[in-house]
Amino acid sequence: MLRERIGSLEGSLVDVEGRLSSPLQVPRPGPPTFVRLVDLEDGFALDFQSLANDGAGEQMASRTGRQGNREPNLTDLLGFIKLKDAKPNAYLRFARRWGRLQGLCGHRVPYGLCQHGCVDTGHELVSEWRSWSKVMGAVLNIANSLHDNLPGRKEDLAILVEEEELEHIEALVLAGNRTRYEEGIRIGIERCVIGSALDLMLFESGARLSCEWEMDSAAPVVFLAPSQSLLACLTCQLAFATARVHGVATCDSCMNIYTPTRKPQQGRNKYCDECRSKGPARDYDRRRRSGQVSVSGGDA
Repeated sequence: MLRERIGSLEGSLVDVEGRLSSPLQVPRPGPPTFVRLVDLEDGFALDFQSLANDGAGEQMASRTGRQGNREPNLTDLLGFIKLKDAKPNAYLRFARRWGRLQGLCGHRVPYGLCQHGCVDTGHELVSEWRSWSKVMGAVLNIANSLHDNLPGRKEDLAILVEEEELEHIEALVLAGNRTRYEEGIRIGIERCVIGSALDLMLFESGARLSCEWEMDSAAPVVFLAPSQSLLACLTCQLAFATARVHGVATCDSCMNIYTPTRKPQQGRNKYCDECRSKGPARDYDRRRRSGQVSVSGGDA
């Protein structure tokens, strides 16, 4: 089964520049040339299928892409969060810039690849966009408070979980280990809530890891590839902002994945916490033994 799947990816393993071993090409839901608001029975919705049956649709689609293939960053996440109470037209402007929020079906695969008969209506309710905006804002607000060792605001917590549920969890934890959790128990519980919420959001959004092994590289690189949907991109940014890290990176010494607390500088080796002290010296010795460094200390 796996062998058949890999064999069918031959065309995806070579990009337009002829590079081999490129990341699997995930169909991006890039913004269509035209998006409109429609008034449905369930409320206002964003219509992404207006050009589906248009003869020019395919030609127009080839010219579109997310901001020149740029993925949304933290600034774009904050812009999405600010939409929470905005009018439908504000969501329309965001959709015209970034495309569909969720281009995946209920089985978390693109509609065109679903084997369960899921039908793409081409509509996304503004209320669903608003709900995600509020949830992401609540998660980020609570996380910022927790980083200051303070509990989150009640209005933010109410978006994620009922107060009765928090009180029930608190009672269960105290009954099991009162001496450990009696002080600051609410902060500890909220940390668990935020962690669980983000974990579920990453799963629901379709965020995934991708792997790339270049022809002239000694080791593969594993990285987050959230391009299956705008929701996945925004959720990954939310997770990084909550953890206060800059994505994921591969340590150039031990080749393990880690989450850097500072943005890695292009062209310089990256080291995880365990390798940061001894990694540079170890890599220098490795280059010297392989002849990449001259006796005088410079690069060969």
